[in-house]
Amino acid sequence: MPPGGIKPLTPGLEILGISSDHLIVDVTDCSEEIQVGNEIRFIPTYGGLLALMTSPYVIKTIIGKELSGQTL
Repeated sequence: MPPGGIKPLTPGLEILGISSDHLIVDVTDCSEEIQVGNEIRFIPTYGGLLALMTSPYVIKTIIGKELSGQTL
């Protein structure tokens, strides 16, 4: 996913790089103190969600009344 594919919910965080198993975040201008072990929350952008939903490497499970338990 490109760095622009997710946005941090905490003001002042900047994503510098992202790969399949690493995320590098600049916390210099963060509005709160970030330490090792803290949880950082993100939301996917439209492009990021599109990349995830069309990826053959991501398992998607539909949750709801009519289609509960079906996996794409």
